Amino acid sequence: MIGLDAGALVVLTAINSWIVLRAELEVAIAATGWSAGSLNGLDWSDVLLPFAVILVLAAVGCTATVTAVTGPIVFIALAAPQIGR
Repeated sequence: MIGLDAGALVVLTAINSWIVLRAELEVAIAATGWSAGSLNGLDWSDVLLPFAVILVLAAVGCTATVTAVTGPIVFIALAAPQIGR
């Protein structure tokens, strides 16, 4: 599994490098800055959409966690009468 992850990383890095090399100079410079984590040149309308996506993913993760934790409790509550006989 680790080999697959490392292989995917190498392929995706190569694709990213190829795209940056083929882009115009201004676009390549901006893309290089963004890949390093810079948000320079963005306004709030560019930032709010990714923030909304992260918020939705966090809500889905919390819901999945709560469901995974409470699932066994419900199962035991349903199975308790049959086990008690």
